[in-house]
Amino acid sequence: MKIGAPWLLLLLPLVPAAALLALWNHRRGRKSLILLTGRAPGDDFFGRHLVVTFFSTGFFCAFLFFAILAAADFSWGRKTVEEDRSGLDLVFLLDVSRSMLAPDAPPNRLRAAVDAARGVMQGLPEARFGIVAFKGRGVPVVPVTEDHGALESFFAHAGSGVVAEPGTRLDSGLEAALAAFPSGSRRHRAVVLLSDGESQGVFTDGGVSRYAQEGIPVFAVGFGGKEGSTIRLPDGSLIMGRNRRPVVTRLEEKTLRAAAEISGGAYLSGREPGLAGKLVDRIQGFAESRGLSGFRLVPAGRYRGFLFAALGSLGVSVLVRSVRWKRKD
Repeated sequence: MKIGAPWLLLLLPLVPAAALLALWNHRRGRKSLILLTGRAPGDDFFGRHLVVTFFSTGFFCAFLFFAILAAADFSWGRKTVEEDRSGLDLVFLLDVSRSMLAPDAPPNRLRAAVDAARGVMQGLPEARFGIVAFKGRGVPVVPVTEDHGALESFFAHAGSGVVAEPGTRLDSGLEAALAAFPSGSRRHRAVVLLSDGESQGVFTDGGVSRYAQEGIPVFAVGFGGKEGSTIRLPDGSLIMGRNRRPVVTRLEEKTLRAAAEISGGAYLSGREPGLAGKLVDRIQGFAESRGLSGFRLVPAGRYRGFLFAALGSLGVSVLVRSVRWKRKD
């Protein structure tokens, strides 16, 4: 089960709060009615008033409950949707943070990632490619194009200076990569994520679930080692931490694997022999399976059931208040 917007579940305490507020209003209104009508508290009139308040409030609270669940975007299981695509658009999501300058993937992680991207381009000559670089945020640097020369020009000068914002925000990169595909295209789409997996932003399943819903897999490649490495700048100096000791960066496979698995892609280690060829095989397998089947599986959204329950509860709440409960004397 997946939740597209889990933070909305924090609104659930509004349901008992609304019930308590309704109870307080009922008691205050009851006192006012006693003063206005002069009837005794045990009169049937007040009993009917209590019934109306109880049912209208109960169904309104049910409306709030189901509306919050609908907005949270629950999904479980899979459903089949028709696929009518041909050709391939592929976006390289390239990590250009300073940790990618670590030399544990010779000559460094960034150059190793660029070499892998070049290998994919050579293995998929008919595809169109684009590039999104990310550090503190994701930035489209080359739109999806058939001009491989434009990509080569960027790769030749790729560095951490491409993006001004410091830090590493994988979530921002994924958002930018998703937005980089041409709108209205009927081609297959995929993202190749080239990174060491380190991210200072909050990585949530909800962001990647959009890839699964759109049928866009993320093929993630992790560069670096779990043993860790220092980061050497182009001038030869080491990046130092606040403790005045060299900063050590490590490969974070867990984040990269999660992005690949949730989106329906695959994870590969940057240290695998023949990396580019294996990556091309995975991408071709994806495109061929979609082309042959004509269908794809996507997470089955369940918000409609919650939405219908919310609207039904709201309708009953309004109906209960609109019905004339007063007895004709």
